[in-house]
Amino acid sequence: MTKKLLYTAVLLVGIGLIFKFSTNNSENESLKQQHAEFFNNHPYQKTMSLAKKVRKSMGLPPNAFIEQEFLHEMSPLTGKTYPENIFKIQKNI
Repeated sequence: MTKKLLYTAVLLVGIGLIFKFSTNNSENESLKQQHAEFFNNHPYQKTMSLAKKVRKSMGLPPNAFIEQEFLHEMSPLTGKTYPENIFKIQKNI
């Protein structure tokens, strides 16, 4: 009797864990897709492929590093950067 109860409890816990992790993955995939959409449709993507001379004539820095850094440091939830978090991480390093 106790073995059946134990097997049932283990089975229910296993099903619960599988359900929890499967819904978490779908949320992560949604965030990844939202971030990729924002990243690919951002106006900086259009200016990053320009030549240095064209960038200078438009009044932009010749190197697109700052724009790339902004895109890589932004939060996928808000589309904004949070420099205070970056400063904390740099301080810990």
